[in-house]
Amino acid sequence: ITLLTKLIRANEVPLRVTACTAFASALAGSGGVGKGVHEEALKNLRHVIGERGAPVDLRVAVLSACPPLVENTEQLWTTDLVEQVATLCTKYMDDPAAPVRHAAADALGAALGAAICHPYITSIKGKGGKAAAPKPKFDAGKMFEKKKAEPTSAIEAISSLLVTPFVRQQATRELRLGISRAFVAFTRGLSQPLLERYAEHLVAQQLKGNVGLLLTNRGRAEGRSGRKKI
Repeated sequence: ITLLTKLIRANEVPLRVTACTAFASALAGSGGVGKGVHEEALKNLRHVIGERGAPVDLRVAVLSACPPLVENTEQLWTTDLVEQVATLCTKYMDDPAAPVRHAAADALGAALGAAICHPYITSIKGKGGKAAAPKPKFDAGKMFEKKKAEPTSAIEAISSLLVTPFVRQQATRELRLGISRAFVAFTRGLSQPLLERYAEHLVAQQLKGNVGLLLTNRGRAEGRSGRKKI
């Protein structure tokens, strides 16, 4: 896995694509990776996808490697990996290429589906049973310019990552379509017991997103009307 992580930044584009695909496959059989591995991998993935002129197949390969990384990271919720992956996927929902936008939405849905299966433990127990090494504070406001209360469960954290960018005033049509696609992918990937457990919460969050969007659109309309009167 360490070698594949380094090959993600290889000079040759075909090798980068292959490395991303092989990295995702290797994670599935790894039995779990630690903080150092996931931090280095995410750093390389973000570097590669952010390079100017990165081809579509490479951008898709990078995004497709994100869900396995979330699924196989040990003590997931003690890190900010879920938030970082969500930020990356949300960013590329506005990509000019449709395959990249679709890959970003599908990757977000799959990554969140993997995240909800991890125990929601946000700090590591130190000696004597005391909490140590708390995770970086969840701050959807920092990512999406709107402050949110600290989540108390995995489903709350996931809902915030879906709803907050959706209702942003600056959100594009493509981004909202991507979030909707990610929501569908997330719910379809849930097991029946999890779907039944979280159904009421998910419906409430969907309604919250729709109401937030209506208020955002109303604010835009009132703003335009005010400028015209002036």
